[in-house]
Amino acid sequence: MKKTYFFAILLCSICIQQTHIKAQSVVPLADSTFNNIGAKALDLLAYFEPLDMQLQADGKILVAGYGYSDAGANYDGILYRVNIDGTLDQSFGEEGFVVLDVDGGDDALFQMALLPDNKILVLMESAFRTILIRLLPNGSMDTSFGNEGFNFVPTAEYEFCSKVLLQADGKILILSDLASPTAYSIVTVRRCNPDGSLDETYGTNGTVKLVIDLSKNFFNPSGCVQPDGKLLVTGYFGSMAGSGYPVIRLNTDGSFDTSFSGDGIYIKILGSSLNNAQAEAITVNSDGKIFVGGNSPTLTDVAMTVMSLNASGSTNGSFGSLGIARVPFTLFATARKIIIQPDGKVLLGGYTYQNPPTTTKFAFTRLNANGTPDLTFGTQQGRFVSSLEVDYDVQVIQDMELQGDGRLVAAAWMQETVNLNAPGNTASCYVLRYLTDITVKAEEPSLVFQQTVVSPNPIADETASLSYTLQAAAEVSLSLYDASGRELANLIAPIQQPAGEQTLAFNLPPSISSGNYYLLLSTGTAQKVVKIVKN
Repeated sequence: MKKTYFFAILLCSICIQQTHIKAQSVVPLADSTFNNIGAKALDLLAYFEPLDMQLQADGKILVAGYGYSDAGANYDGILYRVNIDGTLDQSFGEEGFVVLDVDGGDDALFQMALLPDNKILVLMESAFRTILIRLLPNGSMDTSFGNEGFNFVPTAEYEFCSKVLLQADGKILILSDLASPTAYSIVTVRRCNPDGSLDETYGTNGTVKLVIDLSKNFFNPSGCVQPDGKLLVTGYFGSMAGSGYPVIRLNTDGSFDTSFSGDGIYIKILGSSLNNAQAEAITVNSDGKIFVGGNSPTLTDVAMTVMSLNASGSTNGSFGSLGIARVPFTLFATARKIIIQPDGKVLLGGYTYQNPPTTTKFAFTRLNANGTPDLTFGTQQGRFVSSLEVDYDVQVIQDMELQGDGRLVAAAWMQETVNLNAPGNTASCYVLRYLTDITVKAEEPSLVFQQTVVSPNPIADETASLSYTLQAAAEVSLSLYDASGRELANLIAPIQQPAGEQTLAFNLPPSISSGNYYLLLSTGTAQKVVKIVKN
């Protein structure tokens, strides 16, 4: 049985208006140091759908999922590795990817965990079996693990693995859906020893069943391990009578942590009989506060939603409205991933249904530590929505991570294979990387805009010009950013220009003070940033 997930796509667009000072915001930009265009096609197979992404300590990017090596064949578990510059890592597997085929049937690689010795632990499903596989750093099988690298985890009938997590001591936690033909689904947690064998000291013979309410479904779990080793689990919970966000915390022995919400279980009903609420991601910040992301409905929309709890399992009243922050987009939006930034801000990534409602676009928002919208981010009061400029109904993101230098990396998937102006074949999966700080991009060359010169620079009054060579005909716009990378004004609305030498005359807003600023010259898919000084 195959699980299907949505993945959302990050692409940049600049909202153009007449020249004026506007609410400051940071707009993610394609990182041209990553495969020249900010995107890498994973195109070595006929089809590939990503299900997980991890960043190695050396900056290399692992993307796992399933794919077809030949059209119409059975699908196999696939693992790609991409270098920090956006090229495939040829030292990994065969030409940068590894194919994992258990016994010739359909296999899907769901999740990975990175081990301290740089080995890679892989969670796979094959013919309703849960399998742990351990790979060496070069992608070859670690034959010292299990049976020649494979370890079959004992599971029940109708049980489907979903998530793998590592404890600090190297023990392995596996979250699964336990379905039933006659009853509602529940979530199970199993713990294995570092060698892959079942740890029978955990729960009951190595297994814990997370029974919340047998009259409601609980499935598609997500989890994280706290610094103290306790496990947090959330997932889809509810029935037609109501749905919401569950949070369960287990002690390190698998028992329910009764110091959390009295019995180890917290439930917040956010859905209705008309629309379900869905929890899709969970994380914890440095002071122990818990964040759960997903969506919640009203009578008019389904909004991206994040809930925050204190470490004790009580409502975090300092966040949002009674611990809940809703970010509406249009008809529907959901958060697929939560990242707590070093400054405490909450970064949410997901997707939104646009018009028509079957078309998905990337949805992104950033909240302040108190749950209010961060108005310095995005183009729509702390929100950012974008999509590919191709006519496909599904453009979504599976996973995203924030590099230590602030660059945002995403694994994106499309319903059909497309080519994002990238070298090579069309692909159904791309790795995308974005800059969230425009000041970094000023040091980068551009393949589209060349020989860019601002005159005069420094600028004594408000009037200046930007000269450049455009490599191909394009629609060009110009925007102004401050020294912290926040957008101030749209200087030039999009205008069509032919290839060749060009000059744009512009006026700075009269109210800006002396200092350093940045111009963003953009075609929508290609950018060049130029530093200017206002005297």
